[in-house]
Amino acid sequence: MAMGTKYMETNTKESMRMESMALDTTSMEHHMRRMDSMSAEDMSMNTMTAHSTPAAAPDSGMPMGSMSMASLPVSGISGTSGLSGMSNMASGPLGPRGCSAPMMFRPGYNISSLPPETCTDTSAPLLTVDANYTRGWLALNLVNSGSVTKLSVSLDAHSMFVYAADGFFVKPQEVEVLQISIGQRYSVMIKLNQRPGNYTLRFASYPYGDMQQVIEGQATVSYKVDAAEDIMPVDLTNDPTATWMLVNGSAKSNASELKTDMLAPFEAIAPPSQADITYDFTISQTEIVTWVLNGYPYSEPSTPIIYGNASEAWNANTTIRIPSNSTVDIIMRIANDSMDTASCSPGRRQNACIS
Repeated sequence: MAMGTKYMETNTKESMRMESMALDTTSMEHHMRRMDSMSAEDMSMNTMTAHSTPAAAPDSGMPMGSMSMASLPVSGISGTSGLSGMSNMASGPLGPRGCSAPMMFRPGYNISSLPPETCTDTSAPLLTVDANYTRGWLALNLVNSGSVTKLSVSLDAHSMFVYAADGFFVKPQEVEVLQISIGQRYSVMIKLNQRPGNYTLRFASYPYGDMQQVIEGQATVSYKVDAAEDIMPVDLTNDPTATWMLVNGSAKSNASELKTDMLAPFEAIAPPSQADITYDFTISQTEIVTWVLNGYPYSEPSTPIIYGNASEAWNANTTIRIPSNSTVDIIMRIANDSMDTASCSPGRRQNACIS
């Protein structure tokens, strides 16, 4: 199976990491202008409304052939918005991006103590991913490098075959909409079985809970054909019938999604042995915008840690070294005095709140 790899670098600081994807913000800016004119209650009701519009798309099989590969880490697309039912938030001012202030989970905090919103809209160019039509396949590595919300990903008029999860090969699953949780990685293959042309690769934050704003981004997958081929390309980037998901990241009723409980290793993996190392972490929110792990907040190093001891993070308290091929048990507890104790509220999974 022949594979070519294309990496897209967006800045020097991140060049030794997985590169971040530039996302189109044209539709987002329009959406933000609409949201600026809404009240907080209108925003919450608009966010909570879901529509289901079936869209037709062709079936696709999975004969193996050669494919090209592009590494596409999905930058975190995140924001916050309060619902009118939450105390103190309905009357709170909206920021320039339509965001309300982040919500705390203990009553009595002073909303005026929150720092001003510093995020501003950007005008990054629309990213185009070139796919070689004659090779038959396109492979993408998708990473949710955000810190707030899930992402949903889909490619108009195409399905995706998930063949690896977090670096491990799995038995392939065909999906039209792929949800990616924070920090997750999926590798997908896309069969180029449509007419050569431009198709929209869609990303949308998938809100869960009551404090997240719906934001979407786009890129374009473009089929390339040889000049000698007499094929008239099509442009379906604005065709609503070709889409698999709504702007809030929800899949349409006819779209298939990943069944995570069916993610079996492609080759059987023996269960891990008894833990060689156990780490016990206590998580706490100590200030309005400060979260700590064992008392230490994380700060992005100016030099990535992949550069070794040239990075200030090499010997930082937040850096842990683990021997190769070790089996590690990690216990995470939420501190009783944390400002954010939502994860310990009734109805949550108990193993997420060890005290």
